[in-house]
Amino acid sequence: MRRGNPSAPPRVLGRQAQRYAYDAEAQLSRLGLVLAVLAVAANGCVQPDEWFQSVEIAARDVFGAKIWTPWEFGGSDALGNAVHEPCRSVSFPAVAAHAPLFLLRLCGGSIAWPRLIMMIPRLWALVISILVHDRLLGEVWRAAGLDDEGVRVARALRRTSWACLVLETRPFSNVYETFGLALCARLAAEGRSAALGAATAVVCWWRFDFAAFAAPLGLYCVASSSKSTAKAIATGLATFAAGAGLLVLGDTLYFTSIDGSVVVAPWRNFLFNASTENLRRFGLHPRWFHLVVNAPFLYGPLLLFLGAARKRNPFGKALDASAVLGLAALSVAPHQEPRFLLPTACAVFARAAPRVARLKWKRKFYVFWLVFHLAVAGFYTTIHQAGLVPLLRRVGAARGACDHVAFVGTYLPPYSVAGPRAGAELFLHDFENDAAGLGRRVAALKRELDGGAYGRCASRRLYVAVAAPALPAARAAVPP
Repeated sequence: MRRGNPSAPPRVLGRQAQRYAYDAEAQLSRLGLVLAVLAVAANGCVQPDEWFQSVEIAARDVFGAKIWTPWEFGGSDALGNAVHEPCRSVSFPAVAAHAPLFLLRLCGGSIAWPRLIMMIPRLWALVISILVHDRLLGEVWRAAGLDDEGVRVARALRRTSWACLVLETRPFSNVYETFGLALCARLAAEGRSAALGAATAVVCWWRFDFAAFAAPLGLYCVASSSKSTAKAIATGLATFAAGAGLLVLGDTLYFTSIDGSVVVAPWRNFLFNASTENLRRFGLHPRWFHLVVNAPFLYGPLLLFLGAARKRNPFGKALDASAVLGLAALSVAPHQEPRFLLPTACAVFARAAPRVARLKWKRKFYVFWLVFHLAVAGFYTTIHQAGLVPLLRRVGAARGACDHVAFVGTYLPPYSVAGPRAGAELFLHDFENDAAGLGRRVAALKRELDGGAYGRCASRRLYVAVAAPALPAARAAVPP
């Protein structure tokens, strides 16, 4: 029996529950924003690509830093001579790193500010994520049939996911591919085939796998366009071709000093990744790894809510098809990392959020969600390779001698965060995971230095930095 006034309308409790639910999602969103800002300054490193796909190239071009030129941009020996055919479009680092570092330079910044060299591209990505990507996603999710509550839930879950807290604060090409997918999805929902064609060309030049994600959106755009089918297709293809032509021209001019041919970056990148032997050095995985391991690691418990949706309009189905086709295309390659699946997030949150919104135990789910994602985010920001950047800053600030640092078992160290001495008085040597051969390689390096390699110095210091997992083997290789 209900206590109190039996004539009181029972919906009062429903409104109160809705207000509490709204407060919970608002609190989650605010928490995610605060944590993402803190992650910008974190020393943890997810993967070397966060440096070598953008920041290193930009630091060289904007500030004149001496770097290891990444293989995708021409490759290099110790300090910059090209030895590989470039297969990455410069248009991506231009957006992700050149632009923010150029603004830093306008404000008086220089390579002598290594912490800002690290933080500014991350902050740039975070600002785009919050001010642009978040708004685009809200519009896309509404077009897919989500109501206001569903959008709030999807936004709260996304903002507190480790993908948003960590990956979207790093200048990965996968992150900007995800930003591009939200833009293309919105253009497709509005039937704007011309703009969609141009945007698709740009994002495909950043990552060629985006073609698979974009195909269902393009089909929906043509089907829903106010123009005739033939005209919509022709318009989209024309703007795609125009955008592609400009990108090819830009890349060809940029790489003209190291490559005299026409540079069609996504085609070259595709050919490289089509070879299993090329991918072997980065690690090989079974074809099911994305579906069975990476997707659960990226989304955690959210995958339990991807069942059949009650309402799925044609655009929502196109969004689902985009994620499925993209996942299938990515699964063909034997090298698979969780960040590759970031473009599927738009569809995953859109499909799962309505079910989460209807949960009777939603607050308990939010607690479980936070525990999972904050644990992963904490690992990547404070533990995983977290000693690399502080070490580089410390040796970069040293004075009085030429310093050589050999790294064993760590990620490839970036020169851009080591300060102005890098490449002049400070030299980095990557021994990869060869802890067993450390003694031999240190001896070989000493012979090179004694022979005058890297220039003559009045005094010289040689350090060896070993990651903790490789320390036992390194100690056995170089006994005291």
